[in-house]
Amino acid sequence: MPSTIARSPLLAIQDAIRQRLESAPDLGAEVYEYVEPEPSYPHVLLGAATEEPDNTHGAFGRQCTHTVQVWSQQPGLAEAKQVADRVTQLLDHQPLELDGPWRVVVCAFAEGHAERDPDSPDLTRVTATFRIVTSQAAQ
Repeated sequence: MPSTIARSPLLAIQDAIRQRLESAPDLGAEVYEYVEPEPSYPHVLLGAATEEPDNTHGAFGRQCTHTVQVWSQQPGLAEAKQVADRVTQLLDHQPLELDGPWRVVVCAFAEGHAERDPDSPDLTRVTATFRIVTSQAAQ
């Protein structure tokens, strides 16, 4: 293992995803990292993230996941699915630049599902999970 200290890429990934989505003029939704008291709809909420080591003999790496939720108040799931489709176009197998020592090897769509919110039947959501593989540059 190199003398570099291992670091977590999760915040850098979240920031890069947020910047990518906010810079897309045709996303059709506000982007939030937390739910505001009265959010606009539809909106995108940056959700849960995980990471696992993916080291090599000479470098640190991570296998990460990051969820993106699209929330809508429109009847049915069409609006949420349309915004989620645009999110997928912006992230799946697209270059993603991270701040810090991290380099994205791949950002790929891993899983998605659509549902009505069981606590608020007038809300629908589509959750998309992306797998992000990173490597850490030596410092």
